[in-house]
Amino acid sequence: MRKVYLDTNIISACIKHDIQDGQEMQAVIRIISFWKQGYIECYTSEDVKKELEKIPEKYKKQIDEAQTIWMLLEKSQNFVEKVSRAGWGAVMWGEAPWGGGVVDVDPVFQKIRSIFPGEADQRHIFLAIRNKIEYFVTYDKKTILNQAKEHEREIQELGIKILSPLEFENLT
Repeated sequence: MRKVYLDTNIISACIKHDIQDGQEMQAVIRIISFWKQGYIECYTSEDVKKELEKIPEKYKKQIDEAQTIWMLLEKSQNFVEKVSRAGWGAVMWGEAPWGGGVVDVDPVFQKIRSIFPGEADQRHIFLAIRNKIEYFVTYDKKTILNQAKEHEREIQELGIKILSPLEFENLT
């Protein structure tokens, strides 16, 4: 079964309906449907949950697909494990090693950091890779999809496919 990491903008799009491309939005809805039917496994992270908490209240009150998605994710515990960007697994995001000093940064994280500009994007992609998730689905063209296309060979070496909702749907 295919494992898919849903980026924040995929879940928030279900709340805010802010994906302007109608085909991409329909692809998001079909991906969620595939997941509900058990054809794919969807994952996200606690980082996504924190980002979604920043969505304005007026959107949170809507009863729609996103709330259902979030409840299902919480029930199924489909959250990726937190992993360290350090080489030895004891340092989490935003922490310093005991006594300060320098930590060897995981080479995968270094590669991701050299490709993607945003720290939040880097964390999401790193979490997906370290948790052996095959597909990272996002609608973030500016900072993720365009960079992934530009660095396609390096991304393939990391063992993940970074796709728009429509690109992922076309694989199934």
